Amino acid sequence: MKKFTLSIGVLILLTCSGIYAQGLEKTHEISAKSKKGNITNMVYDHDTGEIELNYMYNTTINGEAVYETFKYDAQFEQIDNSLKKGQITDLSEEGGNSNYKGESYSIDGVKLGYNISAKMEMAVISTKTTFNYNWAINDYEITTEEVSRKGLIPDDAAGYIGYLGVEDLHNGGGLFVAALRDKMFGKGVDRYMQYKKLRFIKMDKNMTVTNESKLDLEQMHDVVFQKAIYEKSDIASMPKLKGVALVLAPVFLKKVTTKPADEWVFLFVDTDGNISKNVDFKVPSSKWDISDIVYNESSDELYVYGPANKSVNKKGVMKYYKNLTMQSTSTTSIGGEKKYSMLQIMKVKENDVAYVTNESLDEMADKTYSLKGVSKKRIYKARKFETMGVNYMSNGDFMLYGTNYGSKDSLGVKSNYNEAVTIHFDKDGGVKKIYAIKPYENNYQNVPMTNTIINDQSGKYMYWMLEENAGIKSSLTMQGSSTKSSGSYSYSGSFVWKYKYLLYPRIIKIDLEKATMEEFIPGNKTYFLDNKYPFVQTSDGNFIFFGADKKGENIWFNKLEVN
Repeated sequence: MKKFTLSIGVLILLTCSGIYAQGLEKTHEISAKSKKGNITNMVYDHDTGEIELNYMYNTTINGEAVYETFKYDAQFEQIDNSLKKGQITDLSEEGGNSNYKGESYSIDGVKLGYNISAKMEMAVISTKTTFNYNWAINDYEITTEEVSRKGLIPDDAAGYIGYLGVEDLHNGGGLFVAALRDKMFGKGVDRYMQYKKLRFIKMDKNMTVTNESKLDLEQMHDVVFQKAIYEKSDIASMPKLKGVALVLAPVFLKKVTTKPADEWVFLFVDTDGNISKNVDFKVPSSKWDISDIVYNESSDELYVYGPANKSVNKKGVMKYYKNLTMQSTSTTSIGGEKKYSMLQIMKVKENDVAYVTNESLDEMADKTYSLKGVSKKRIYKARKFETMGVNYMSNGDFMLYGTNYGSKDSLGVKSNYNEAVTIHFDKDGGVKKIYAIKPYENNYQNVPMTNTIINDQSGKYMYWMLEENAGIKSSLTMQGSSTKSSGSYSYSGSFVWKYKYLLYPRIIKIDLEKATMEEFIPGNKTYFLDNKYPFVQTSDGNFIFFGADKKGENIWFNKLEVN
């Protein structure tokens, strides 16, 4: 029997009207105890169309979880309602996947630190990260404590400069990106050693170096961008570290540098600290403010993207990304850049760069398809754009989607979120089309309108799921556990606040061949989506939405037939 466990992040669904109001809609009352509990999992059987909901209560008896099961057939008629108790791991096995790995467990890791000294040499810090299961949120609360610290001194230099440290919470230990630094004074001192000698260090949980890979460059390079890359694991709350991706740009020094400004390097370092990719490539623009590096696990491809500016001087010579006397003056953009004129994207496949392309924002604006209410000016705001996610298509196309925002304070907190934007790149990295939507809700615009892309099984369409936030519901509930000893029960617990976003959906159906979009009109706001398990896509490509009314007394199913 083929089952599907809903473990998707908060997405969005809707009550539909008009031409799209096809399918089936039903509601059911649930018990008072389940109303106060939490959905531990939701299982959809693709063969029978049956849906099973398991509501966990906030207590355990003798270490066993107590939960209530509601089961519905393909027409959303209730076929089972029973109270069960058993180990939470048994329930997880029924669902096929779960965050649960025990009430509490710990992982010993190692992270990057610095010693307070004149040299500020790199240090490593051993950590103990503890995961305690919180029944109120059906997830783990994570706390990390520092256990010990020590300096890390190389054999062939005065010290390390630590660029990045990644705790490996799946296997323990850590992975570090560092550079060598020569002594500060004396004859023969190489003040620029850190730009030529990179080191990649693997450490176990005892802070013992198990491997160190060396990369010595002929000319100076600086780390422009770096990111830890993860892949899926059997434990949803603990993604598996795949390695670290880095982008290097040449550093200019008068009478020393001979490497052109457009010749950059892409590196990938695996979890053992070995360099698995070392690729030279040319950038169309060296003023590239990289926003992110994302990984397509199914095709083993990496995408690097971000806004850029013109980087050629009056003589047609490309300028360097930055030099030793003109370091970046902003944590959010190159040298305090306030505006951008283009978007640049790179695709890395296997051990080669498939493409590096850029396109002006003005040209991109001409390719925009927007619904009413969206300005015809530049839709992609570049500097004020928060990425929500990426979508990979079977034909090699790539989609970047997110939300523009209006402002950001001194602490980096964004607010006044505006248009939701999806940029569709073709298989060669060119901008094929841009889609833009203006939010309906304006009262909660300090929270972005989360959106995501679902591919149609035929490959002809995609569905753009947008979450409109109509408010937040809060409630006070008891959290705790009970145990039995010598014939008597004891209880320990506390009151905790539970929060729920009142989300209702908009679905945009995009015709990929025609590059047009149509909107599924939202219905009334009687029912709101479950924040954790909002929908499932059926085997025939349709959607089943799940939620409840504001009080949580009536659960709601809606099958939308989009085909």
